Amino acid sequence: MSAYYTAQGARFLVGAIFHLAVCDYAEVDCNREQMDWPRVVNPVDHAEAAAFLWSPWADEVASWVNLEGDYMRRRAVETRAAADAHREELRRHRHAA
Repeated sequence: MSAYYTAQGARFLVGAIFHLAVCDYAEVDCNREQMDWPRVVNPVDHAEAAAFLWSPWADEVASWVNLEGDYMRRRAVETRAAADAHREELRRHRHAA
């Protein structure tokens, strides 16, 4: 196996780890491409995702594939804010009906 495919596989795996962590932190469905569908997340999963994203370990893992932990944390916070806004809009829509 060439080094190119090994590197691509590692990058994909690390990206999947961060994708799941961001989704659990933001409480959105991680099975959808857009990551914008609100869902209920076990509080333990949410806490573990937050602990991972804000840990030195996340910075280390991200650096393995030329990502930055700070970028992943910003992405998690932005995704969470968007999901919270979407949830609030759904609540208002339900109460108006």
